[in-house]
Amino acid sequence: MQLTYKQVGNFFIPEIKNDKTEKSSIIGKFGEIKGKYLMDKNPAKFNGMLLSNELIPYLQEVDNQAKIKMELIVSQTMKKQGITEELKAADQMAWVQAINNIKSQTEALVISEL
Repeated sequence: MQLTYKQVGNFFIPEIKNDKTEKSSIIGKFGEIKGKYLMDKNPAKFNGMLLSNELIPYLQEVDNQAKIKMELIVSQTMKKQGITEELKAADQMAWVQAINNIKSQTEALVISEL
């Protein structure tokens, strides 16, 4: 592995390049939250994963798993509370309010589990 450095003031900083495409480095909301948590609470693990190019795939996987969990909990809660397409057709505002409440509660639950 060959490192290149760039000079910033009196310091030489290594230029770290990711060989993967930019699209693969997209991280969603839950991945960003997990990344910030790692950076604040466990900076050694964060830096180690960053330098070994394991951070982005890890955060993408966390984000994907959180989204899957969100979808599952939202659909189960909708069934449990009887929020159906009939309600949507009859009273759209009540349906939207119920869906938004379910999503915000589920998001808070998923974030707390991250």
